[in-house]
Amino acid sequence: MRKANKLKAFEAIFSMIVRRMLQKHFQNIYVSTEVPALSPHKPTLIYANHSNWWDGLVLFYFNRYCLQTEAYMMMHEKGLKQHPYFSMLGAFSVDKTKPKDIVKALNYAKKQLDEGKAVWLFPQGDEYHQDTRPLHFEPGLAYLSTITDTTPQIFSVALYYTYLHERKPVLFIDISEELQKDTWVTLTRKERTRYFQQVLTLQLNGLQASTIENEASHMTPFKQLL
Repeated sequence: MRKANKLKAFEAIFSMIVRRMLQKHFQNIYVSTEVPALSPHKPTLIYANHSNWWDGLVLFYFNRYCLQTEAYMMMHEKGLKQHPYFSMLGAFSVDKTKPKDIVKALNYAKKQLDEGKAVWLFPQGDEYHQDTRPLHFEPGLAYLSTITDTTPQIFSVALYYTYLHERKPVLFIDISEELQKDTWVTLTRKERTRYFQQVLTLQLNGLQASTIENEASHMTPFKQLL
């Protein structure tokens, strides 16, 4: 398990690089206009679907320019070895083939949460096509929601990539309101996992149905992020 080694100066420089990359490869990125206000210095869990290579960079950019949380993100050990600079952005690793490593990674995530920081997760565990149903989550998200010293605020983020009428693709980002605690806090871990899956499934299905109309104007109100 590799810990994060966040460097503010590197984050600032890297954000400019990522912006140029996104401008080059995407026609635009749209984010839901009603981005919720996150309570600062409160443990925050944010989870998203994971369908391709861009997801981590997109969420880094989205967080920096919209949410502005003190963010940490769990990623595969292999991926962090290949791209060690991600540790300077807040990435920490987990080797899912080693149970002890999983425990260490979850305990490290808990530490960040207990210090009032945000932990971002891809609870599917691997990349799956964005239209794959049903969604299947590994138990880490539900586990973290139960072990923090203070009940965390939890948000769900749907990432949906598509083509409209341009050469380059567009991306829609939809973030939920805070998941109300009375809807999940009394559930068992398995029930919480199913609930978190259902929330994200509804978001993705909504974005999918809207993009079939093939017009950005038919989407729930979004604003341009690039």
